[in-house]
Amino acid sequence: MRSLWSLRLVKKLIPYTAILAVLLLWVCTGIIQVETYEEGAVYRFGRLQSETLKPGIHLVLPYPFDKVKICSTGTVNRMTVGYISSEDSDNIWTAGHGSSEYKLLLGGGNELVSINLRIEYKVSDLKSYLQCSAEPESILRALAYEAVTARTINTDLDSMLSVDRTAFAGSFADDLSERLENYDLGLEIVSVVLESIHPPVEIASVYQEIVSAGIKAEQYMLEAEAKAAVTRASAEDSRNTAINSANAAKSTAVAAARAEVAGFIASVGADKAYPGSYRYNKYLTAIGKAYGGARLVIVGEGIDSSKIYFGNINLTK
Repeated sequence: MRSLWSLRLVKKLIPYTAILAVLLLWVCTGIIQVETYEEGAVYRFGRLQSETLKPGIHLVLPYPFDKVKICSTGTVNRMTVGYISSEDSDNIWTAGHGSSEYKLLLGGGNELVSINLRIEYKVSDLKSYLQCSAEPESILRALAYEAVTARTINTDLDSMLSVDRTAFAGSFADDLSERLENYDLGLEIVSVVLESIHPPVEIASVYQEIVSAGIKAEQYMLEAEAKAAVTRASAEDSRNTAINSANAAKSTAVAAARAEVAGFIASVGADKAYPGSYRYNKYLTAIGKAYGGARLVIVGEGIDSSKIYFGNINLTK
């Protein structure tokens, strides 16, 4: 009898136990655990509540009265602008950056450029992120392309390629943050990385050849300027040498002329003081120069060599 009563009691308790277990499981749907890098948004009767769930364990109304959407607000997300990301892409001009790379028209309308940006962002306001738009990331991407277009519409390829990348990324991040404030998307720009600015891949190799030719031309110009400087220095040395030689020759000629003038003045003085002797001396000097080392033969009978004279000492008389 006891065993029969026990079976009857168990049969009666089973439905209540099952109901209690179901109720317990249903109540447990109101226990929510939020990780340290997450935040929970509570939808009560389908309406988003102003208060969000911070990291920890929380008790809310069981489903379907409360629905909780867990979002990662402490994780930094990445978005690429200018190309579709591919992990194995080469970051060089002549290779595409990802599976697809976009081309932007520059100000003149005759040039194209590819700008590759990586935008890092995070969710700063979960309520605004969930309430203001169904696709906040799509709006962020559209704003990024709008900001890029605003920077390329009034410039040319050379200016874009020579831009300071750090300054460009910083100013772009500020501009994009200002544009986000107007939409209240609940997103915050953490940083912007300018990966590359280059001509389209189809013409990158040609552009590289043009740039290389320009570099070589500049190199040749520098080499020519160096050679010209050496030539100018050599010419300057030759000029200085010629001037110094001319000055030395001038000094020598002036000294010789002064010596001749001094000799002439002395000759005039000697001619005035002793005209006969001076002129006879000049006569003998002239004879000596005329005959040089020639031998003179005097033929005659009874000639006394001690009484032989050349010229007349009394020529002035």
